[in-house]
Amino acid sequence: MFEISKSSTEAVTKVTNNELQATDAIFIHETNLSGEVRQILVSHPISRGKIMQGKVISNAAAIKRLIGLNTSRASQKTRQNSTLMNSFLDERIIAQNSEYVAFYTKSAPRTIWTSVEENLSFTISCPSLVFIYSKSSKELKVYTYLQGGRPKLETMLYLVPFMNISNNGSVCTGSMKLPRTWGQGSVDTIINSFFNSRFTHSNYRGLGSGIYDMSYSNLKYLERLATSQKRMKKADLIPFNLLSETLGRFK
Repeated sequence: MFEISKSSTEAVTKVTNNELQATDAIFIHETNLSGEVRQILVSHPISRGKIMQGKVISNAAAIKRLIGLNTSRASQKTRQNSTLMNSFLDERIIAQNSEYVAFYTKSAPRTIWTSVEENLSFTISCPSLVFIYSKSSKELKVYTYLQGGRPKLETMLYLVPFMNISNNGSVCTGSMKLPRTWGQGSVDTIINSFFNSRFTHSNYRGLGSGIYDMSYSNLKYLERLATSQKRMKKADLIPFNLLSETLGRFK
């Protein structure tokens, strides 16, 4: 017969409604058998606050139980941190993965700076824009759309009638200061850098529209927008693709 001389416990708990509740207890019993002192582990389930009858478990089973508990707690912490991080995501972000991030800006008055032969600036009613940024290559693309607010997957994107943008929407970033690593504030960094840069020459080729293909025609177009403070007309814009198709790289 085992003689139990003393014991201690390890309680296993779970979090329920922000409260700790014990689920079972592991007793470490010290026994004396024929003068030889040994220790055994007994796992007791806990029901309604009461320790129920237990069973002897091996050291390996106890270790596995405790490691599982730690993993569970770590997973829970990871989920909590993930939820916390998600709550701080910039609401302007449309989609992102490890390589790309897409975000939008609402229509607003913007000042466009140019320096074709002389420094000029035009404050226009700028339409909503969609930016796509490569975190590794630092490549930036920009498109416009006519609706206000957050774009939808079925939203048609148009090429932006600004200089320094090519036929696929790629921006000649030049001296633009882009984020070295993606993080909090990167969206504003890119937007501010884009609008604070100087547009110098047309990069569009063969689109059949002077305000796209020719620098001086673009300057005249920006001047008209600044003078009238009217929004860009759909008839002036060249369609590019649906947002859903443009975001195909995020699959």
